[in-house]
Amino acid sequence: MLSGRLEPELGGRPEILDIVGVNYYADNQWILGGQTVFFGHPLYRPFHKILEEVHARYRRPVFVAETGTEGETRPGWLGMIASEVRAAMAVGVPVEGICLYPVLCYPGWTNERHCDCGLLSLPDEAGRRSIHRGMAAELGHQQSLFAKRRRPARRRFRVAPVRDAGLAAGRPQEGRALRNPAEIPAALHSSETI
Repeated sequence: MLSGRLEPELGGRPEILDIVGVNYYADNQWILGGQTVFFGHPLYRPFHKILEEVHARYRRPVFVAETGTEGETRPGWLGMIASEVRAAMAVGVPVEGICLYPVLCYPGWTNERHCDCGLLSLPDEAGRRSIHRGMAAELGHQQSLFAKRRRPARRRFRVAPVRDAGLAAGRPQEGRALRNPAEIPAALHSSETI
């Protein structure tokens, strides 16, 4: 509808759709009215094929808007997603980025259980968050792999201000906009707890 292909009377137009976000989790494939199709199932489709299909359908750049998993499989999941993104890029899919979601562990949406899924843990009693070492290492590794294949940017995106200064105190404070990964607070690169 947004692009105007369906229900054009609602005002959708192709130029409104500039990029398509794709969410992807381990349980995102299923048989309608039936079971979930997990990795290893004969009907499982590799993520790069899904990205190719989305790009072919909308003819727009894509980005992975949400992806992640819980527990100690986090680094492996990120590695698999990044590998699939590179495979899609290798056949010409313009993938603009991957959003690691969530970056923070959090209490469950409906039951307050501890969702151990982020790069940074839930805050301790003092408001400090621990960095998941395996996830941090995998993130750095994937960033270096993507940096080797970086292509010139087609356009510049405005970077919105982020909240970065008050993590240790547990009170986010308005910070300046981060322009590149080298500007991430040094604590994230050199310490287990911030």
